[in-house]
Amino acid sequence: MIFLLSITPKEKTHEDKLSGSARGCNPALDPRGSLVRYIHKQICGANGLDPSATQRTGEPKHTKEYVLAFLSSLVLVYVLAHFMRYTKATNLVGGLQTAFWLWLGFVATSQIATVIFEGRKPGLYLLNIGYQLVACLVAGGLLAIWKPRAAADPAIQPA
Repeated sequence: MIFLLSITPKEKTHEDKLSGSARGCNPALDPRGSLVRYIHKQICGANGLDPSATQRTGEPKHTKEYVLAFLSSLVLVYVLAHFMRYTKATNLVGGLQTAFWLWLGFVATSQIATVIFEGRKPGLYLLNIGYQLVACLVAGGLLAIWKPRAAADPAIQPA
């Protein structure tokens, strides 16, 4: 029994998982890791934080915030679907245009208040609305090219 305990692999720590050693690759060469680190540095810089001082261990879980953000995204896509029907956008270009105007009219203009009244940095504003623009464009494109299925023939034919 002691022999079995001595050969069991050491459990990876949270830092090992973050550093990429679990994958056996250099995290500095991983393009996804580089993009995540770049975005992390931009967000920390926009908030006036030191990116190297942030630690992932001991942070609280943000499940409630993620659920609420997901639900609000569903509401945005639902409203966008109504706009798509109203504008009769049935191709990719029409969907992207509708999504852009919805984003410009409702998201970009309402978020500027965070810069004006809350004193947030313009860089953080641009990161937030840029993310929302990409989400709106993807949703608008998908909604525009998504063709509903034709009604299926009933299984039982009326006599």
